[in-house]
Order: sequence, then C-alpha cells, then structure tokens
Amino acid sequence: MRTGAEVYAVPLSEPDAEQSRVLADSDYLLTTSWHMEEVGELATQFDREVLEIKPSHDIYTEILEAARHKNIAIVIQDERTMHASWDIFMNLYHPTTTKKFWIAPIDREDLVEKIIDEADLIFVSPMCWDEMRKRTPADKELKTYENFISESTIDYLKELQLLG
Repeated sequence: MRTGAEVYAVPLSEPDAEQSRVLADSDYLLTTSWHMEEVGELATQFDREVLEIKPSHDIYTEILEAARHKNIAIVIQDERTMHASWDIFMNLYHPTTTKKFWIAPIDREDLVEKIIDEADLIFVSPMCWDEMRKRTPADKELKTYENFISESTIDYLKELQLLG
C-alpha cells in the first residue's frame, strides 16, 4: 500500500492456475529471508527476480507495547519463521511482564485453540489472516502489524518503480 503497487499473496504450496497466472504476470517475487529458498524455486520456474523483504524492527516495539496490558499471541505460517520472534520475546518481553505470550504456527491446532481462548490480542501474519478470521469469534481482537516491512525495503521498491 505504501508504494501503490499491486501485490498478491501466494502460498508456498504448489500454485494453482490463478496463482500461476499471478506469478507469471508479476515483475518481482518478494519474500522474507525465511522463505528465500522456496520462493527462489518459484522465481526460477517463472523466470522472475526475487527481492528480500526486510522486516521492520517496529513490529517488536508494537507487540511489546501491547503486551504491557494484554495477553498477546502471534500466529504465523510455519515454525521456520518462529525462531527469531521466540528468542526476542522470551528474552526481552517475558521478564518484563506477568501477561501471557504465545507464538504458534497456524497448523498447531492445540496452541491456536488455546490462543483463541486466552489471548486478548492476536497478531496474525498476512498469510494466516483468512484462516484465523474464520476460526476466531468476532469479539476477539485480531490484527496484523502496522509496519511489517522496513523503510529501506519500501525505499528500494519505490526506486524500482521509478526505474520500471
């Protein structure tokens, strides 16, 4: 939204016909470092360049600020993306509050159910949004990050738009 570019989320599973069309019509494929290998394979298949999305450090501040007063959970796509957040929150956040904190991949049914029952605020990665919205009662607060993508990544994408 900050660049005005058309953006489509495509799951890393085998793309269906519509997703394949989106990939073929795209100028670039963007991903975080956690999924660079899988997206690299798609980029090769569709002869596209991969650009790395650098996450903003503001997401940690945003979550920690909310965690001062609420039980917080983070639901993500898969466990491979969990390690950095787990280290940061368990070492920085946990000692500073008595509030509860969870981080779970969307396919961990037991943890996701506990999160839905007990969390006051659930941060949801964009790829999990639809699934979590379906599973979560309307009175539960779900949100995505205000500024997930770093300013340096946004600036680079804007430069590409000017050159393109």
